[in-house]
Amino acid sequence: FGVVSSIALQIFTPCLSIMRTDQSQACLDQTALVLSLKMERELLATSRDSLTVCGSELSFLSAQSYDPMSGLPIWQNFVIYYRQGGVLYRKTYVAAGLPSTKTMQLKGAQLDFQSATPNGSEAKMAQNVQSFTPTLGSNVTIAVRLQEASVNSSLSLVARPRL
Repeated sequence: FGVVSSIALQIFTPCLSIMRTDQSQACLDQTALVLSLKMERELLATSRDSLTVCGSELSFLSAQSYDPMSGLPIWQNFVIYYRQGGVLYRKTYVAAGLPSTKTMQLKGAQLDFQSATPNGSEAKMAQNVQSFTPTLGSNVTIAVRLQEASVNSSLSLVARPRL
């Protein structure tokens, strides 16, 4: 019985390790997919003129409704994405002058201050974030790298705001 148990243990131990790795990979891939979908939806609904990137921080305006007279979005708050200590956060911040139909930006120093200040609402979007790299060009490009133990997952999102 001892020999059979030893052989079974030698056979099943690598199988369990593979299953754990596959499960970790699936969890990271799922996190990357959900994050990508959420960010893309928000970025498509913002104004290109409101986008600000400062290092690994990204901010933009968010609207939940439209002015019935002009058809313009009524900007309610800023959304700020930033990485801190391996966690990607999403924070909302109501700046002076909001809500408004006028487009505005958070400047670099304002963005740094708001991501470091505990006001507004803040949510953890992903853990095990090794890098978060937003870039502004004709489109918004965001590269995110997730890592857990020896498992990696990456996403690259390219979005063009409609407004």
